[in-house]
Amino acid sequence: MGDFCGRLYFAQDMNGDGIYSITDIWLLIEFIWLLPAKLMVTLFQSAPAMQRFFEINCDTGESWGGGIFSFFAWALVFILMSNFLEDIQRNMQPPPPPEQKKTEGEKNHDPRAAWPYATGTSAQRENNDKEAP
Repeated sequence: MGDFCGRLYFAQDMNGDGIYSITDIWLLIEFIWLLPAKLMVTLFQSAPAMQRFFEINCDTGESWGGGIFSFFAWALVFILMSNFLEDIQRNMQPPPPPEQKKTEGEKNHDPRAAWPYATGTSAQRENNDKEAP
């Protein structure tokens, strides 16, 4: 079968009419979208036994089947890239400061106990306000 199918043909003028137009932009987008399917078919095409078994011809991977395969391939690429970027972002954050060991006096000390209004219900706080001089 060789390279006569032009599966991986990429140029600015994709339709070969000699001018760059809106049609060429659509063909570039289609080429990029179908790239995973084209690469997989090209891989299968290199082995004659697989080429005969899967009945690969020049139209293989260029229609809805190639589009569905490419959709899942691009989804996998984006998921892997997202996870990779999250790992990079997580590794760039500074590590949390080491936890300092507290002495026995600090373990039993409650900072809220020094402030009488910090605990209790709102009714208890109102009573404390009234009792305060």
